[in-house]
Amino acid sequence: MRILFCHENFPGRFGFMAEHLAANPENEVLFASCHQRRGATVPGVRRIILRTEAARRSPQEENCAQAWCRATLSGKGGYAFLQRINAEFQPHWVLSSASRGATFFVQRAFPQAFHVFYAGVDETNRQPADLAEDKKAELDMQCVQILQSRLCFVFSARQRAFFPPAIRANLRCATPWVDTDWMCPDSTAVLRCEELEHVPGQELVSFDVRHFAAALAKDLRDLFVGLLAARPSCRVLVCFGGNPMRKLFEAWRPHLPDAMRRRLHLANFLPLAEYRNMFRVTRLHVCADAAPSPLPGCLEAMSCGAALMLPAPPASFVSLASGAAFLKPGENMLPLPQNGPQEQLAAVLRALDRPDRLADLGFAARRSVVAAYSPQKLVPPHVETVLAEYERFRQGQRGDLA
Repeated sequence: MRILFCHENFPGRFGFMAEHLAANPENEVLFASCHQRRGATVPGVRRIILRTEAARRSPQEENCAQAWCRATLSGKGGYAFLQRINAEFQPHWVLSSASRGATFFVQRAFPQAFHVFYAGVDETNRQPADLAEDKKAELDMQCVQILQSRLCFVFSARQRAFFPPAIRANLRCATPWVDTDWMCPDSTAVLRCEELEHVPGQELVSFDVRHFAAALAKDLRDLFVGLLAARPSCRVLVCFGGNPMRKLFEAWRPHLPDAMRRRLHLANFLPLAEYRNMFRVTRLHVCADAAPSPLPGCLEAMSCGAALMLPAPPASFVSLASGAAFLKPGENMLPLPQNGPQEQLAAVLRALDRPDRLADLGFAARRSVVAAYSPQKLVPPHVETVLAEYERFRQGQRGDLA
């Protein structure tokens, strides 16, 4: 069977699935992507660059029409490239996931193939109305691809809720897996980002504030100042991940005393390798605000052996291994108080005063993720689900021909 993966990034979420399918000698697996993780390879999988037409993204937030035009231009180039693949490869399966237009016309490029589409949305948004205009447009574009695909997945019930009711019936929930082989501990890792070069042995506390409300920025500032004052050798790395609140902190940081300013580092998006190294070297990773559902970043941090602190986890976040609550305060993570920056600072300082306990928490966190969210556990049954639907698709094709 000939199988084609189309994705923005290689190997991304599809890497282990591609490897699993390529392990069957009867399968030939091709992976087309716009970007590639440096040095990444997948055994048995041939990778090609998915060439699209250049579509420059506006530095400001795009409106809906601009996002559609950019995605359509990108998809136009991708369509011409995918047509050439079809002439040479003629896949039986096409598994795609891209919300920015690269695979916008993939169903037209391979009209006879069995199409599986993986939809998604940034779960840091609390309601669909909170999405930026360009993200709303990406959601609409995914709806088009969902309606043209035989089988469609999202990776949480919350993601599915962002789509219109008429679309949700077409979406199945798959359990997200984490590349636990790549997202793994490394005691020799060095983190280099912005003006920070952090080596093993130094104390670093990282903060994820991607979904933190700007109205609470003062609480964060008080927390950072208190931490830097109480621990003179500690460095603080704040990851904003596109949160516009970063501008407020960039304007505020120059007013700090030099000894604090030099130890406070503000990052937007980290390169993937440095993102992993952040989890490897941080003494404590703090998700500063409660998200509507646990973020993939929490699982990735735990997979790298980071001690995690976050607000009380939702009761719905359960382990597939046991059916019990997955995030267990005091066992594989620490709770972050939600009654003000002083209580939060006290909790962070108490945690840092016990580095041996943080190391034990990180070890337990890694063990929890490997047991419940590793691709070795989750990908094989997921592939069986796709295979079963493909067999129904083939039977339908034979019925149409008869």
